Amino acid sequence: MLLIEIVILGAFIAWLVYMFPTLDPDNYLFYGDAPHEPYLEQYIDHTAVTVIRWFFYVFTAVMMLSMMFTILGELIRWWLNHGRKGEPYNALPGSPKEEQVERFRNPFKLWHYLVMIGMTLAGIIGLLQAFPDWGPGQSFFNAIGLDTARNFHHYFAYLVDFTIVYFIIYFFYQIIIKKRRMFSMLPTLKDIRDAIDMNLYILGLKENEPQYSRFTFGQKIDFFLVLIGAPTLTVTGLAMHYTQFSEPVIGGLGIAICVVIHRNVALFLAWLIISVHIYYAHLAPGFFPMNPVILTGKMPVSRYRVLYPLDSEPVIMKQLEKTVEKIKSGEVVTGNE
Repeated sequence: MLLIEIVILGAFIAWLVYMFPTLDPDNYLFYGDAPHEPYLEQYIDHTAVTVIRWFFYVFTAVMMLSMMFTILGELIRWWLNHGRKGEPYNALPGSPKEEQVERFRNPFKLWHYLVMIGMTLAGIIGLLQAFPDWGPGQSFFNAIGLDTARNFHHYFAYLVDFTIVYFIIYFFYQIIIKKRRMFSMLPTLKDIRDAIDMNLYILGLKENEPQYSRFTFGQKIDFFLVLIGAPTLTVTGLAMHYTQFSEPVIGGLGIAICVVIHRNVALFLAWLIISVHIYYAHLAPGFFPMNPVILTGKMPVSRYRVLYPLDSEPVIMKQLEKTVEKIKSGEVVTGNE
């Protein structure tokens, strides 16, 4: 696994080197014959466009490199503490046969599936359009046609748009109708302390990793970056495609800025998913080769207690459910009988 992460890091550094010359307005590559093309050609050397492009380049480099080196540090620390002692990489307790606690409800699982499908397919087709000098992209578009590819990019993008509306409705339905607390994903001061403690643990300055409640600080960062990125892609994508409506509102420069933001946010999210999200969701120690929780929505009680020791609510609820079932079946007699 360490080798895989090193390869991903090397690929990202190579991508940064490849992208650097394209920061020059004269080297900015894109396919023509799109509604936003005239605005991009007119304003590509505008100061605002240049500043935004440099900002995203530096931001992506800093964020991705810091997270990638953190992952490498975690893997090295795991090997020092466990791997060299011969402990298996997937050593977390729990099996599908033991008692399970619910981590994700069905509506949230459905939302995740739709986001995954929409962003993956729209992202692949969109990024191939963003770099017309890539051989695989040229072959793909020659095979099915550029217009057809753009149409499918828009179809999958509309699916992402739907997931945003779906999530908003689901969120407020849970709060207003179901009266459920939906704030466990919100950042807290403890998350800052956990991030500091985790880095101290990686450096060998703390003996143990921080203990987490329902979500770790890394999961929250991952979630909010996607939560911010997806609507950004939606708004900028609509402005790029429907220029007859967006130009009177934001002008030609605004459309050119939307094009630049759209591409750079898509690139950032692509690297985030490849290098960070997939690792923490499926490839981290204890999860490899796959963490089935997003498919089943459930996790073994023993594993949950290890990963989220400060969150006892799901375990207690599971125990209450068992007790109620026993009372109904007559296995437990209450004091009123």
